[in-house]
Amino acid sequence: MIPDRDVTQLREDSEPPKVTPRRPPIVGELVSSLVINMLAPVGGYFLLRPHVSSDTIALAVVTAIPVLRTLGVLIWRRKVDWIGILAAVGLGMGIAVSLFTGGGSLPLKFNEAMVTGVLGLACLVSVAVGKPLHGLMMKSTMKQPLPPQMAVMSRNITLLMGVTFLVHCATQITFALTLPTGQFLIVSRVVGWSVLLVGASAVYLYVKRRRKMRRLSGTE
Repeated sequence: MIPDRDVTQLREDSEPPKVTPRRPPIVGELVSSLVINMLAPVGGYFLLRPHVSSDTIALAVVTAIPVLRTLGVLIWRRKVDWIGILAAVGLGMGIAVSLFTGGGSLPLKFNEAMVTGVLGLACLVSVAVGKPLHGLMMKSTMKQPLPPQMAVMSRNITLLMGVTFLVHCATQITFALTLPTGQFLIVSRVVGWSVLLVGASAVYLYVKRRRKMRRLSGTE
């Protein structure tokens, strides 16, 4: 007869080791994105501008920095960044329009506005037709229809995202039309990131509130 202590030891030895999942380096990715998308273009513009003949050339070069990051992620990580691809398309269109209209820098300033404008309109249209983008992404992850309460939450999240993107787009267009290139790069990024941060905070607080209400009502 095997003692209880030995039986317990045998069970522990037969169990597979527990693997604690590693959390994704969200903070590191956020800092990297902040440096590449916000700080690098500003610093690069002021370093490059004295050595080129026009604002358009300097702006085209520094605007390409985030696009090169997107290509690097695609090549090295085999990961498609659709927002980055949209930004690359916007940059290409901006350069093309700039060349056809005499080489002005204004079309290049609309690069980010085009990205967030398209995203914002897509979010609002998806809500209007009853197929919110957030809900579609959740369905593709869950592989099953969303519960009614989650469907309502996805609709409101998509609506918040759409409004945030359109406000960002409006601020970028306003600054592009009213500020010189150097000031535009600084002000548009500070204000633009602030708008996106406020929108993300609104989504976070909304989700947190909904979950708290579901816990209190006993439906979660």
